[in-house]
Amino acid sequence: MTEYIFYIIRTIVIFLSIMLLIRILGKREVGELSIFDLVVLLIIADIGAMGIEKKEMFYVSLLAFFVLLCLQKLFALLLLKNSFLRNFIDGMPKVMIKNGQIAYKALKKEKYNMDDLVMQLRIGGILDINEVILAILETSGDLTVFRKTDYKELVLPIILSGNIDKDFLDELNIDKNTVLKMLKKYNLKLEDVMYCLSNGKDLISLKTTQMVNQKNRT
Repeated sequence: MTEYIFYIIRTIVIFLSIMLLIRILGKREVGELSIFDLVVLLIIADIGAMGIEKKEMFYVSLLAFFVLLCLQKLFALLLLKNSFLRNFIDGMPKVMIKNGQIAYKALKKEKYNMDDLVMQLRIGGILDINEVILAILETSGDLTVFRKTDYKELVLPIILSGNIDKDFLDELNIDKNTVLKMLKKYNLKLEDVMYCLSNGKDLISLKTTQMVNQKNRT
């Protein structure tokens, strides 16, 4: 009987530990998962099961949770600072449809078939592909769709956290030098730009590090 009581206690402690761990990791772990997020959650589940089933693994599981938390936070910091590592771990968004035209090469590269594409469009309330000005396959696997009726021209985020998205530049038919010239016109450096939206001709919307710092001070 005593063994069953300890079994119940271990289950409750492991359950609460996992809930706390996921809460500390952040809301993204519960919502849209990247490959890295999925690996973290699979390990958490495996460690939790061992902590419940094996008495001698209980404290080891709690220690492993702490190590996993530190590891995840370290990787999150590295991914924030290093765009190459972030793209390698999480991947990059891919344009699936542009101005009603399907990017068949992107579909093939991402192992994304027409059935998947059409299903995602139907979920978004779209029957005709010609209605779509832009459809982007996000790193989470979701398809983000923009209608032609809502947007008069194609605009894309070309800079995120001081890094240029080359794939989106290709979609707008511009290169890095063109972007740098646009920034120079506004007396901005690439590393100062947190977010920048462009139609290929000019900068439509942008947020700089100065704007963020000013907001934090107020």
